[in-house]
Amino acid sequence: SKEAIVRFLDRLRQALKGHRFVLGSDFTYADILGATTLQGVRPAKREDWKITDGLRPAWTDEELAAKYEDLLKWRDDLFSQFRRATTS
Repeated sequence: SKEAIVRFLDRLRQALKGHRFVLGSDFTYADILGATTLQGVRPAKREDWKITDGLRPAWTDEELAAKYEDLLKWRDDLFSQFRRATTS
């Protein structure tokens, strides 16, 4: 449910306060889980996540995207550092 996603994202934001990664100084599965959850708020740019432009609106919640813009930036920064671009 949307309420469960909001609770998760609030906890993610709290966990990241003062930290680059969810569990402190190392990149872990917790970061992958957080970044993946944010795909349902607003998908990452096309080169980071292969999705057609027609499907992008179905995966976007503008209200949550506005509320969690900081987490979306965090996710995008992770993708820039750790994820290889997909090929078409």
